Amino acid sequence: MHQQTITAFRGAGYGAGNWQTAIDLMARATGSRLGELVGWFSPHRPPFRLMTRDIADTDARLAIWGDLGGADPRINPMIRAGVRARPFQTLVDIDLIDSEERKRNILWNEVFDPCDIPHIASVLLHRDSDAHLVVGVLRRRSQGPLVGEERKLFELYAREAATSATFARKLGEDSGKLVSGALAAVGAAAIALNRFGRVVGITPAAESILATNGMIAVAAGSPRCARAPDQIRFEQAIGTVLARHVQQQVVMADGARAMALTVLPLPGELDLGYNACVLIVLEDVSAKLLLTPAEREVLALLQQGARADEIARARKVSRETARSQIKAVYAKLGRRGQVDLLRQNTAGPERPSD
Repeated sequence: MHQQTITAFRGAGYGAGNWQTAIDLMARATGSRLGELVGWFSPHRPPFRLMTRDIADTDARLAIWGDLGGADPRINPMIRAGVRARPFQTLVDIDLIDSEERKRNILWNEVFDPCDIPHIASVLLHRDSDAHLVVGVLRRRSQGPLVGEERKLFELYAREAATSATFARKLGEDSGKLVSGALAAVGAAAIALNRFGRVVGITPAAESILATNGMIAVAAGSPRCARAPDQIRFEQAIGTVLARHVQQQVVMADGARAMALTVLPLPGELDLGYNACVLIVLEDVSAKLLLTPAEREVLALLQQGARADEIARARKVSRETARSQIKAVYAKLGRRGQVDLLRQNTAGPERPSD
């Protein structure tokens, strides 16, 4: 069992399925009920939690852990200690939580005690400015706190997990470069993020926008909006995309200028959150603010490839009215025609001249 667990962790960096096998074996090798990997980020993005399969599939209460603030250091004392922990420092519940706090804490009342996993141990694998990744075990009352030889084994497995996490992070960076390389080939202005919100790929068109727009930039490895309300909406959009796999859009305005951030999910498995999983497409929409509501409808149809006759039928107007609105759209956006408009739509935004 011990060698199997070591081998599993050494291969875990290649994919989420391998991590699943490794934490299953770790739980059994340390005499614990449940093994887990947990990553948590900013307050506006959901944490992820990879758990031992037989427990995760049968205990519905564990699903509400995140909803109750399981990854919030203000609520979870294990997370609170983890924020301050040194790398590879083992945190055990009996050292951090007294009996009175157990009685009061909503996580023990609603999740850990009812699921018979009141004893917890964890080790920090990775931490940066706004993201943490830990490996842990949860134990039955009858199994007691993690001590002695089982604790030593857990600490050994945690070091193997950290090595694989570093490897997974490198693979994730490579995945981001592949995504951004494909998008750069068509001139798109896009940024690829991993689940930690870190930039793992960026196209030249996006770099150009970030360098000049003044509303969003990359700071400390992550996109940051200049205005706090925009940053909150941006973080919430990423959180929604990660949780529900649906497209979101954030529009920021600064005087006469406006920037649209379209947030898209990328397909793929979890892979510890290091792989590219979110795509941010940037578009300068300042000129579109000059369009009337009718002209914006015409623009949307033009971007779908519709011709003047089709636009007239779709909007129930005369062909002459449609042609007049089309000309107004081209003039306001500085486009020579539909081909030029579609090329701009594919190649990404240009900064309007002053």
